[in-house]
Amino acid sequence: MTRLLVRFIGFVIVVPGMAVVLSGCGGRSAPSVAGTVTLDGAPLGEALVSFMPANKELSAAIASTDLEGQYTLEQGVEGVVEGTYTVHITTYRPAITEIDPPIPGIKEKVPAGYNVRSTLNAEVSSGENVLDFPLDSKGQIVQPQENY
Repeated sequence: MTRLLVRFIGFVIVVPGMAVVLSGCGGRSAPSVAGTVTLDGAPLGEALVSFMPANKELSAAIASTDLEGQYTLEQGVEGVVEGTYTVHITTYRPAITEIDPPIPGIKEKVPAGYNVRSTLNAEVSSGENVLDFPLDSKGQIVQPQENY
C-alpha cells in the first residue's frame, strides 16, 4: 500500500511539473500584423496587400483590406514570420469570363510605385505590428493588359 501511495504522489508531482516545463518547448507564437491602407487620406477598400519576404526561403503573406482600408495579415498555418518585406498594394482584379454571367475586372487605382514597382518596405518583428500605409495617387498607374 505504501509503495502505491509513493507512486501516486510521484505521479501527481511529476506530471504537472513536466507539463509546465514542456509548455515552453513549442516555440514562440507568430507575430501579428495589421494596419490601415489609405489613398490620398481616404480608406482604400478592397485592395490586396502582399508582403514579399527579402528571404526567398520564406512564403509571402497576403491580406485584403475591408471597406475601411483595414487589413490583418496571415501566412498559412504558422502565421507571419519576422523579417524584412517588400509590400505591394493593388486594387486590380482580372475579369472572370469562364463563368456565366462573367464577373468584370477591376482597374488599378494605385500608382506603380506601390505595386508592380513597389518601393514600400516593412519590418515585421515579434509581437504585435501595426503597419499603416498612407499612399498618394501621384505617380504612374499601370493597367495590366485585360479586357474590362
